[in-house]
Amino acid sequence: MNITLQAYNSFWTYFLSIGFPAAVLIFTYQLYFLTSNSRLPNSRKYFYIFIIMELIAVMYLNIEKCAQVVKYNEQCLQENRRFYMRLIQLVAFRKDSKMIRHLLKVSNS
Repeated sequence: MNITLQAYNSFWTYFLSIGFPAAVLIFTYQLYFLTSNSRLPNSRKYFYIFIIMELIAVMYLNIEKCAQVVKYNEQCLQENRRFYMRLIQLVAFRKDSKMIRHLLKVSNS
């Protein structure tokens, strides 16, 4: 499972590495454009403000989804560790019980 999660994370790394800087670049360019052009009519200013707010919302949602994926991956890894520990305990118990039965057979004969 850990290998699958690493492959999944490495697959999305490229998209996120391109997406975040591009969104920040567009956001800062529009903010610069909005503040440097004081002659723009109010309708255009409101339009650019709307686009900037939309980009902020998209960036926030993207960060939130990435955080949820990381949280889910951690929960999966914890559950896999619990399962592995239970399996090891079960296998160890069965080996011990087989050994005890074998010793009892040897001592009784």
